[in-house]
Amino acid sequence: MTNKQLNFINNIASACKVNEHYNILPSLTIAQAIKESNWGKSTLSSKYFNFFGMKWTPTCGCEYVELPTKEWNGFTYINCKARFRRYYSMTEGIKGYYKFIHSYKRYSNLIGEKNSEKACLLIQLDGWSTSPTYGKSLYNDYVLKYNLLKFDCEYNYVPFSFLFTVGNVYELQVNLYVRQSPKGEAVKFECLTENGKANAKFDEYGNGILLKGTRVTCKESIAIDNQVWIKIPSGWICAINDGKNYVI
Repeated sequence: MTNKQLNFINNIASACKVNEHYNILPSLTIAQAIKESNWGKSTLSSKYFNFFGMKWTPTCGCEYVELPTKEWNGFTYINCKARFRRYYSMTEGIKGYYKFIHSYKRYSNLIGEKNSEKACLLIQLDGWSTSPTYGKSLYNDYVLKYNLLKFDCEYNYVPFSFLFTVGNVYELQVNLYVRQSPKGEAVKFECLTENGKANAKFDEYGNGILLKGTRVTCKESIAIDNQVWIKIPSGWICAINDGKNYVI
C-alpha cells in the first residue's frame, strides 16, 4: 500500500466517523469509495467529492456537475453527458452517500448490518452493480486486503471478537504460538492435534508454533483489551493485536 492510498483510506474513515449516525459499516463505505473512484483519482471524486458515481436528481438536495459519461441504451454504450451529485468536502460527500443509501428502500437492509462480508454482497444484490462478482470483489480485494474491518471495530460498530465466526476457517498471516488460554502459557508441540503438528514447528523449549499459511477452524473468540483471541482445536491463538491482523 502506498502512502497516498493509506491517506485516502484514513481520510475516508474519518469522514465515516463524522457521519456514523447513519449506521452504515465504514468498511463497506471505504471499499466502495476506493473501487468506484479509483482511489480518489477520478475527476468526479477529486474535484467534486462524489466518490461513488451517484447521479443527481432534483430531489437529492445538492448541486450537480455535468460530465461526459457512457450510458447503456439497451443495445450498446453511447457517449453522452449526465448530471452527477456535487459536494464541497469529503465529509459532505460521504454524508451524501449515506443519505443516498437511506433514501432508497432497496438498500435498507444495509442499515445496521454488522457483517461486512454480507453487506458487500447485499449492496450488489440490491442493485448497485450488475456484475456477479462485485460484492465478492469489494470484500476480498478491498475490505480484507487493506484491513478495513478494523474501522468497524475502532468506531464501535461491531466488537473485535465479532470478526471471527464460530465454525469458519481462517488463515494465519504469521507464525503463532498456541496458548492454553488467552494470554496463557504456550502449548507444547506434543500436545497439539495431529493436524496441528503437521502444520507447526517447535522452539527450543518444545512449545508449538503454528506456521504462516495454516488454516484453522474457529471454535470461540474473545476480545481482551486491544487483542482478539480465537480458540482452535489445539488451543488459543492471538488473531488481532493492537489493530494488526495475524489471522484472516
